[in-house]
Amino acid sequence: MQNMVSLLPWLLVAVVVVDPADSFFSIKTPLFFLVMLISLFYFRNISLLKPPFLLILLFVSFIVPVYGVFVFFINDASGNPAHALAMLKAFLFFLIIIPLLLFDSKVDKMLAYTPLLIIPVTLSIYSLFIINAGFDPELYSSIIDSNNIKLAMRDVLGIKLVMIYYLTSPLLLFSVCFFSAKYVTSGGKWNIVFIGIIVFAMYLSGARANIVMAFVLPSLIILQARSKSLEHYFLKLVSLPIAIIVITLSVMMLSDSGEISNSIKSLHFSSIINNFTWWGDVVFGQGLGSEYYSYGKNEIIFMSELTYVEIFRQLGLFFGFLLIAVLMVPILTMLIKGMFFHWFNLAYIGYLVISATNPLLMNSTGMFVLAAALLFSMRSSSLSPPARHETGVLKVR
Repeated sequence: MQNMVSLLPWLLVAVVVVDPADSFFSIKTPLFFLVMLISLFYFRNISLLKPPFLLILLFVSFIVPVYGVFVFFINDASGNPAHALAMLKAFLFFLIIIPLLLFDSKVDKMLAYTPLLIIPVTLSIYSLFIINAGFDPELYSSIIDSNNIKLAMRDVLGIKLVMIYYLTSPLLLFSVCFFSAKYVTSGGKWNIVFIGIIVFAMYLSGARANIVMAFVLPSLIILQARSKSLEHYFLKLVSLPIAIIVITLSVMMLSDSGEISNSIKSLHFSSIINNFTWWGDVVFGQGLGSEYYSYGKNEIIFMSELTYVEIFRQLGLFFGFLLIAVLMVPILTMLIKGMFFHWFNLAYIGYLVISATNPLLMNSTGMFVLAAALLFSMRSSSLSPPARHETGVLKVR
């Protein structure tokens, strides 16, 4: 019975990955409360919730959202209250860390395997493009849930690319880093196959940050391996130029002011700056869900792709810096324990980098990633010194 119950967090995470917008099945919220209730009633050992853990839990899931919503209403509720409540619900999702802890869930394996669920969907849509040479994103968008999947044709350095962007596709970073580390430590042709499929799926997402991280992080894992085998030397020789080329191309794209995505983000930023009407907006924030007119989309919005700028806009300097500090805790913990290059830590850093230009943090998916990273780093902190394979990468168990 206990084994069956312990699968509930896996089911919840699978739903978060496949249906982040809660429009496929509409069961994310009910399932979340079910898992919370069962975890609290099924496990009595609440002593696992130690003071530092409780402090972060209280700050992220209660203090931040309550403060943000309070400021929203203090500012004459300049926006749609539904947006404020949606943001409140997103931060409350951080409470998932409780069942993950009490069920002793393997969060690293969760983030390695569950994102693979979106690959069949991505490849199935891509096969439609292959079959139908006259691919029309608008036609397919009308029959595919556009709340979870964005379809378009994108021009990258003059090359037309099909963009099949699943909202949770950045989570595939954890999968590709996991299989890269697994290949470095134990070899296996199937690991190479999985890496290739995952990288291709991230390439199809059309998001530059996704594509860059999909190539750079596996290359970094391979380059820092200590193995002296001929195969690994060859992979290092191949990985280094690939990483350099991808980074160079990404810098070229980011510096291209004529690129549509860059122009939109630039206009978002200037709109946010222009929206600050007094010093209180900077210090205290404008509140979670507060709206402003963005010239990037020529409409009123409450959240742009500039995640970290939005954190400070909505929460102000003090709470903004505190939230950023919480995001850094897993990285600093892994660094202190000599596990900075652990595949999970590299994937988490990559996710934070992608989040800089994508709204991936202040939602249920982002809260789950933060919860998993905190939990994994705290558990891993007991590994002193960390067991290493001859490759220099922590063994994948």
